[in-house]
Amino acid sequence: MPKLNKLIREVLYEEKGKIIKLFYTTDIVLVEKNMEEPAPEKENQEELSMEQAKTPKGIFKSKLSGEATLSSEEAKTILSLEDLLSFLNKKFDKNNKIINDLVVEIILSLTEKEDLEKIADLLSKEDKINIIIDYGFSEEDSIGIQVNKNLGVDLATLLMRKDGKPMGNGTFDVNIFNQTITNIFLKEIE
Repeated sequence: MPKLNKLIREVLYEEKGKIIKLFYTTDIVLVEKNMEEPAPEKENQEELSMEQAKTPKGIFKSKLSGEATLSSEEAKTILSLEDLLSFLNKKFDKNNKIINDLVVEIILSLTEKEDLEKIADLLSKEDKINIIIDYGFSEEDSIGIQVNKNLGVDLATLLMRKDGKPMGNGTFDVNIFNQTITNIFLKEIE
């Protein structure tokens, strides 16, 4: 019976299955950390330090704003924040990667509040991460995240967004986020 109702709606009201979109704004500058530097021997310490000073650090930059329309097949594979970030990690905007693996790792670490030590290892004062991601039928009908970490600051914050705006209390709950994707958006995809 549901298929008959769907067919009637499509024919009479020209109604189609809803289309999922991904809206994003990024302003990211991540400086590569040399976390696993070998301890230099005393006699080679000066030589090694000079060589390290000459070696440029890798930098990931992303300053983009846009939207992507997902096919129903793509949207059906996104059931969690991790799936959403993985999808976005594979997307390019004007030949620029929107986010990289490190950004995904940082965001996922922020969802686990007790993992503050890991976040401190991933971020430094030189880094900047300002990201807004909204996922839904429109910006006004979406669930999303907002990550803020400005230059010169040690801490990063993660906020939940609803309908294109930060939620009232601002705290992020990954379970609510994932349930919204599966219980609301996934059910509406045809």
